[in-house]
Amino acid sequence: MVGTIMSNFWIALLTFSILFLFSYPFIEGAIILIPFILWAILSFFITFGGRAILSYVLDDRMKKIEVEVPFTQDSSQTTVVGSKEYAEIIKDMLNEES
Repeated sequence: MVGTIMSNFWIALLTFSILFLFSYPFIEGAIILIPFILWAILSFFITFGGRAILSYVLDDRMKKIEVEVPFTQDSSQTTVVGSKEYAEIIKDMLNEES
């Protein structure tokens, strides 16, 4: 899911605050609390649905973008180094340092 539950709470708080601030001068405060709390709860669930839809759309798009790349190994470019060769390389490196 895209976002967190905190985004739902922020949208609900923002909805409640905007409605309350724009209506408070015209209507008594106690009367408008219950409808605005209901609007905040509604916006919480609408945000949850929007996040779910957005997650579905983005997840579907990402699945279409994913392309499986076959792994091929070109034997002409690979060199197998044995343990004796590793030992010689390490000895040469140690001799260069001293």
